Amino acid sequence: MNIRGRRGSGPFAFVAVLAMAVAGLWSVLPSASAETGRLTAAPAAAPAKPKVWVLSDLSIPGGGTDRDDIVTLAALSTYADRFDIAKVVVGSTTVRIDCDAAVDYARDSFGAHLPNITLASTCADREGFTTCTAGNPWVDNPPATVRSLVTAIRAGKLTVLNWGPMTEIAAAVCHLEKKSPADLAKVRIISHWTDPSPGYDDRYNCNKDVSACDYLHQAAKRANDRIKLIELGAAGQRFVDEANDACRADTDIPRTGLGEFLNVTRDTGTPDLSDGSTFLLMLTGGLKGYEKDGTDDVNFTEGFRQLCDNAPQIFDHLRANLT
Repeated sequence: MNIRGRRGSGPFAFVAVLAMAVAGLWSVLPSASAETGRLTAAPAAAPAKPKVWVLSDLSIPGGGTDRDDIVTLAALSTYADRFDIAKVVVGSTTVRIDCDAAVDYARDSFGAHLPNITLASTCADREGFTTCTAGNPWVDNPPATVRSLVTAIRAGKLTVLNWGPMTEIAAAVCHLEKKSPADLAKVRIISHWTDPSPGYDDRYNCNKDVSACDYLHQAAKRANDRIKLIELGAAGQRFVDEANDACRADTDIPRTGLGEFLNVTRDTGTPDLSDGSTFLLMLTGGLKGYEKDGTDDVNFTEGFRQLCDNAPQIFDHLRANLT
């Protein structure tokens, strides 16, 4: 009798198959702890970090734009390990600033904490966005940082944090509208104060490129090819105004390490990290239930409440992460 039989059959093959099956089963079972001998579950995979793209109108201190972006970049630096930061684009403004000085300052100050700091290709472009028509030269030939933003949006799961004029994200959305409208559903923007709020009548970050701001708010309301625009209004500004009062937070920050930058402007006694509402809300309960159509009254009220409720923990975190 030939006990080997054909190749791959017979008792030996059966034993081999059985051994592989047992090994496969063992690989998915909980493992035993060498210390206790008890079975322990395999560690769960860490949740993916939110992927963000920052648009900031930062200039050097006194260089032409509000210094709150310096404070907010310092605050983001303390939370950098909580995000996948695709890019930090500074000098994103129509104001005539020293663009090279702005990006050098940002890299020198925050480059050890924040990756991929770059200068906006539209820095100090006084004309701004204009309109989304086929005649707009940015449709066929977007500026370099806009082109990179378009690529990142198409890749998916990107949130754009807007802290100033909306020029670059408007240019990216317009390009997608004309060239790849199916990708507009991937656009998600969280914007600070590009719409008025109760008690804050100004459209602060709209004033320097009204066309870009109006275009994006309209794009968030249209029936088809709609983008997601979570407009926070002045929720971040109210938070700064009331953090050390109604919110009962100790907002003093030592002037060491990142604390030097967190104290650059504090007109109300609190570091002006108002732009930081865009990422702090992501970390303090998230944005589920927030309006995504560019309207802000509900978002303003809920955003301030959420920030205020978490104010003590926010400032404790800043003080504990200044290096």
